[in-house]
Amino acid sequence: MATCQTLKELPDVCGSEGTMGGTQKIYMIADKDLSTVSGSTLPYAVSPTTGVITEIALAAPAVGYVKIGQLKNVSGLGSEFTKNANTGSQYFTSTATMQLQGLTPENYAFIESVRYQPVSFIFQSRNGNYYSVFGLEIATLSTGTGIGQDDLNGMTMTFTGTSAKPELITEQSAVADVINL
Repeated sequence: MATCQTLKELPDVCGSEGTMGGTQKIYMIADKDLSTVSGSTLPYAVSPTTGVITEIALAAPAVGYVKIGQLKNVSGLGSEFTKNANTGSQYFTSTATMQLQGLTPENYAFIESVRYQPVSFIFQSRNGNYYSVFGLEIATLSTGTGIGQDDLNGMTMTFTGTSAKPELITEQSAVADVINL
């Protein structure tokens, strides 16, 4: 059980430029292609001072995260905290959603590659920040040609998973180490 702490100060954002929502890039990897960081049971290392991921461990032979092509303004990552006071349980449910354009053989092959196994994501926000989430599984998949001209001709996929932490901010250097193979 966590010990109680003094609250951390959160400065005002008055006068700042603000932040922009949305996803710029998505990278994925099958969890079987991850390893554990030395001295840990997790596939990542977190800085004890900043809480930011500084390393992600790949299994040998290193495969690396793959970039996922997705439609603009329809993909995202989020987490929701749940706490049950009666049982003392608490966890985050992370959800990754993306849309793929077209009902193509490549998209169907991609679905088959993620359908029966847990996967992990790195999302790059429009602000350039990276966020990682691990151990998600496909929860829903809908496909269709649409009815009207403006309807999606393609696929919408939702992945979910639960863990003790929400998505984690990830250093750019840690991302570069696992996607530039």
